[in-house]
Amino acid sequence: MRGTFLVLFVLAMSWPRLWAQDGKIHYSTPLNYQKQGERIIVSSKMYLSGGFKGLSIYLEGTKIPYKAIGKDTVQLQLPLIGDNVELTIKRRGKPDLVKVFTPLVPADWSYFQEGTIHIIVSSHQDIAWMNTPEYCRDERIHDIILPALDTMRLYDEYRFEMEQTLNLMELLDEYPEKKSVVLDAYNKGQFEWGATFNQPYEGIESSEQLIRQLYLGRKWIKDNIPGMDAHTAFNVDVPGRSFQFPQILNKGGVKNLVISRFREGFYDWKSPDGSSIFTYSPGNYGWPVIFYKYFDKEAPYGMKALHANLKDWHDYYKKRNIPPHYAVMISQDAAGPIYYREVVKEWNNIVSMSDIKLPGLRHSTADEFLGFVNVPEATFDEIYGERANIWMYIHGPGHYQAIKAKKKAAVSLPAAEMFSTISAMINDDFDNYPGDDFEKAWFKAIYPDHGWGGLNGGVTDSTFLAKLSQAHSEGTHLLQKALKNITKHIKTTKKNAYAVFNDLTWKRNAPVSISLPSTNKTYLVQDDLGKTIPSQKVTDDQGTRLVVAAEELSSVGYNVVYLSETRKKPVRTTKQGANFYENDYYRVVLGNGGITSLYDKKLGKEILNTSRYAGGDVISMHYNGNGAGEFNQMKKPDMRRFDKLSLKNSHWKIKSNGPVFTSFECDYELNEISIVQRITIFNTIKRIDFEYDIPEWDGRKERQWRFALPMNAMEAEVNYESPAGVVTVGEDDLDMEPGGWSWEGTYRQRPKYIHPREVLDFMSLNGVEFGITVSGTVSVMDWIDPVRDARNHPVFQGIMISTHKSCHGMGPYYTQEGRHTFHFSLTSHESGWENGYVFAKEFQHEPWATKLENANGSGKLDTRHSFLKVNSPFTALSTFKKSDYDNDVILRFIDMSGKDSQYTIDFPWKYKKWGKTNLVEESYKEVDTRGGETLNISIGKNAIETFKIDF
Repeated sequence: MRGTFLVLFVLAMSWPRLWAQDGKIHYSTPLNYQKQGERIIVSSKMYLSGGFKGLSIYLEGTKIPYKAIGKDTVQLQLPLIGDNVELTIKRRGKPDLVKVFTPLVPADWSYFQEGTIHIIVSSHQDIAWMNTPEYCRDERIHDIILPALDTMRLYDEYRFEMEQTLNLMELLDEYPEKKSVVLDAYNKGQFEWGATFNQPYEGIESSEQLIRQLYLGRKWIKDNIPGMDAHTAFNVDVPGRSFQFPQILNKGGVKNLVISRFREGFYDWKSPDGSSIFTYSPGNYGWPVIFYKYFDKEAPYGMKALHANLKDWHDYYKKRNIPPHYAVMISQDAAGPIYYREVVKEWNNIVSMSDIKLPGLRHSTADEFLGFVNVPEATFDEIYGERANIWMYIHGPGHYQAIKAKKKAAVSLPAAEMFSTISAMINDDFDNYPGDDFEKAWFKAIYPDHGWGGLNGGVTDSTFLAKLSQAHSEGTHLLQKALKNITKHIKTTKKNAYAVFNDLTWKRNAPVSISLPSTNKTYLVQDDLGKTIPSQKVTDDQGTRLVVAAEELSSVGYNVVYLSETRKKPVRTTKQGANFYENDYYRVVLGNGGITSLYDKKLGKEILNTSRYAGGDVISMHYNGNGAGEFNQMKKPDMRRFDKLSLKNSHWKIKSNGPVFTSFECDYELNEISIVQRITIFNTIKRIDFEYDIPEWDGRKERQWRFALPMNAMEAEVNYESPAGVVTVGEDDLDMEPGGWSWEGTYRQRPKYIHPREVLDFMSLNGVEFGITVSGTVSVMDWIDPVRDARNHPVFQGIMISTHKSCHGMGPYYTQEGRHTFHFSLTSHESGWENGYVFAKEFQHEPWATKLENANGSGKLDTRHSFLKVNSPFTALSTFKKSDYDNDVILRFIDMSGKDSQYTIDFPWKYKKWGKTNLVEESYKEVDTRGGETLNISIGKNAIETFKIDF
């Protein structure tokens, strides 16, 4: 027999009759073992019928002693560690029973025999899932974090981690005096905090919102607790990854990403620029606690169970030359600080007693464990691409108003930072730069995580909505303040002057609304050169305003326009009737449900196939999924109570008509719900808008409404904006079965087959002959006909509203009662998403008009001015802000073209020097000290680059 043996002693009085056949061996608790020579032996109980006369017992041919302790029970010593051996029972010298005996702890640990098993104890935290945000916050602080710190004070070997920085903020907000305790635990390697602010749905964060996860994560930790850092990010619950997140983490100084609901193992997860993040998945973060329970009994039982599991990992580790370190992740929702002190002690005592090489056991943090694994000589599987989130119904369609506010904050906050920085530069004074206000607003803009709904979810969801609405409101306030400050420096002597501001990096033509000084007068609009600009007066529920077709708006700057009273009537060059319209771009026919014919005059193509749906149709379907939860494929809507606008008779009327646009309106009832459809065709730009006003959604359950545009093409490439990039479906998707587990099974659906998708600003469908690009106020879009007899041609859909239940058993329905307004905008173009990109960004970034309160003839700014010019719109400006550490300016650009490119950035100021910094402004590499007004920069394919400039 190989190796050393452990023996278990069991008291006779505690011995229950649990067997039903001869040779049945039983171990009772507690295990009691001792070293005997080269072996560790244990007393066991064995059932033997037929009495003990002439009985002898042999273990692999060697006779072993026994003791009769009952009518049919013997006590004997057997090995706890070893391989399978033959156990023979003889009576009067003849074999009576021969069987295989398997010791509790196997002897052959192969690749892991000198390795380490790491227990990683973390507490997975939704902001609120187990209860309200306030309840969960209190529980986190008093029932989880503080007890964990107390345990660490008593036991140096204990380790614990919270997966996000928000929880640290909450602790120090209530107990600021705990900062030194937290730092001490960190310095001892006992307490780690996740590197991101929280664990969001990555796909609905704008590029900069996702980046700010690290500003309010790792960067916040370093800034507020000097000497402390965070190198591991967690997002273990959501079965979805955006394809640029690895680059964001990499360039934010993060080393590791821990996920789950993904095939167990280690990965080098790459972004399209070639950067990557070392990624670890345990399969599912909660299962070692719920199912495997390795450490719920005495150590030998855990050794046996883990040995069986590690059989599947020998070859995986050996082939990749990974050091023999294996992790058991002990994490559950709102779990407290579990400490397996006795199990660890017993396990390692067995290791020390045994002559056989066995792996040790210890408590570790994820950062610690991954540091042992990720060594230069190891190789890891490279993977790439977007893992589309299958929980996407929970946020946008389930919480439309909240995500609509989030999308608005994604525009207003960066614009406010940009123009506040510009205002400070004009004044050459950063003392009043509202940095603290911006941090608070960004906190609110990214506050909601993945835990919508839940127990008392109505409170949670209303809190999330309030935070996002406040973020946009505060961003708008800061923006307006900055714009007013800039207008004070514009040189003009005319009255009724308005500066129209553009936050995009290219010149553009765009409609802009100006509140009228008098609602009963007609106005003429002219630019600063005296050219008349098309405009028209509009009266709606926003009041009376003038919509101006601003032309050649300066990039990251403004143009001044002037209003004057006039009696002239605007000249129209369009053709129109009760149900048709024609301008320089389109011939449009309206019918039941929307547009029944849309002919692109520039392309010479009919754009829509309206055999089933009208252009702008709204589809009502039944949906009884729960938006998010333990499923491995999204629940689809079905045809119960199916309805659509095109089944109704339409009666179109002209709502507004002028040189800028013409708007048609029609009233319907869809499944007994009133809905107003407006279709607006612009004359100065190639754009058609669709607006839907539901005056009073009654909160009916299990309904889903979708906006539809049927494309006149047999097939199309599908492209959509994801954070910091554009995904091509089937090309940029993760090309593997994700694996990992849910309660309904393994995630086997390849991401390229997942639809609909989380979308930021646009989705583009591109056929052989032309493409269409759609932007809107929703965050989930589809391209596959949803009905059971689906047509083959692409059908763009924006999922408007979905009133399903929370996946929490005691959670609410997302009924969303009240008024909702949905907005979509369409353009058609030559095939290729690049041809619709500028249009989509312009729709989301409306210009702002700010009145010049006083004519300033001595101002230092011209009546049109650009503060930044970039030679390509595909160099997306993610941020233009004051540095957090000095008065330098931070510019962050993202290459959207997918090509290595050279770009020029022009300023109206001279810089002294500039260099590159990382994504959270913690490093600096000087590039140019010659000074000048133009930066010549290189940005690689899909790269995110951050520059620090000293003006």
